[in-house]
Amino acid sequence: MNFKILAFFDTLLGNCSLLLLALFSPGKRELPEKFGIVAVLKFLGNGSLILAAPALYGLKKRYPQAKMILYTTKSLQPHAGMLKLFDEIILLTPSRPWHSFRTLCQLRRRLISGKGLIINLEFLSRMAIFITGFLRGAFAITLSRKNYRGPDRCIIPEAQVTMAEAYDMLVEKLGAAADCTALATSLRSSVDTPLKRVIIAPFCSSLSLRRMWPPEKWSALIGAVRSALPEYSIALIGAPADHPAAEQIIENSNVTENICNYCGKLSFAEAFSLIRQSSCFCGIDSAPLHLARLAAVPSVSLWGATDPVQLTRNFPGYPEIIIFAHQECSPCVHTRKKCRLAGGCLNTIPTPMVTRAIQTLLDGGITGRKIINPESER
Repeated sequence: MNFKILAFFDTLLGNCSLLLLALFSPGKRELPEKFGIVAVLKFLGNGSLILAAPALYGLKKRYPQAKMILYTTKSLQPHAGMLKLFDEIILLTPSRPWHSFRTLCQLRRRLISGKGLIINLEFLSRMAIFITGFLRGAFAITLSRKNYRGPDRCIIPEAQVTMAEAYDMLVEKLGAAADCTALATSLRSSVDTPLKRVIIAPFCSSLSLRRMWPPEKWSALIGAVRSALPEYSIALIGAPADHPAAEQIIENSNVTENICNYCGKLSFAEAFSLIRQSSCFCGIDSAPLHLARLAAVPSVSLWGATDPVQLTRNFPGYPEIIIFAHQECSPCVHTRKKCRLAGGCLNTIPTPMVTRAIQTLLDGGITGRKIINPESER
């Protein structure tokens, strides 16, 4: 996926579509008391879908009789299924526009006949806001940057509001409350004693590769973890396309025993199970990190191009170390800031710092959130 091209077409087509929608849109309506169907729009970002999950779980509790549908893309389907929130998942297929349009019309008819609610979580996408307005035969509510005509409610978060808080605000407008504890409990398995295993997750989606730490540093980290913690096994996780890169990372680490490359070998549910049964997780801003945090597995996470405060929930008592290589131009992903380092901010994170963070977590030296800036620690 070329995100720049996608964003260009979203802006171009979205603005034209919203202008058309404004010409024919009726006025705002009052919120109904009951819904037969709740349809959620979310097209990009597995991590942000997981971030929104506690809010959606609270919404499901608020409207237990309503059928919850997710209208999404193929890339989000596996994670969505694993969350066990949705009764049905309908796929948008951009490569088949006529099929997507027919699917959208069918969904609109279902929402109208079933007293539906349509929720848009893609507040950066103009096309998603247009689709929300198009589906407004149902009551339509969206996150957005301004008050568009079309949806019945536009929730406009202030700049300092985190993504998790924005999702929570949206469901609060619908009389629901986010429930992190209940969702996490429903997803966690009963693991009495985690295995002595460190999960390494070096990869992310092509939504923005600026989030990645250099492969040679992952290799150095694996070697350092093996030397410092010889009793722990190491598991690398990722998508099938990540398997060759993971093999190269392992080869360059010179670690040959008690290490496994699981990239592409596990389903999302199996990968989640592997994470839950491990002692520590180390990764970047990607879906596996959000799963580890939801499962309360102690984590070390590396940030720079994205903002950990904006894109994570702060779970009180959850042991985690966040290494945030903040620069003048960061965060540059999901913002209008121009990256001046070609994504090189994460390069400033030294391997020994990450190794020490993993050791500290495994020693039980952290009982909550700790955020570290590599520059200030030197």
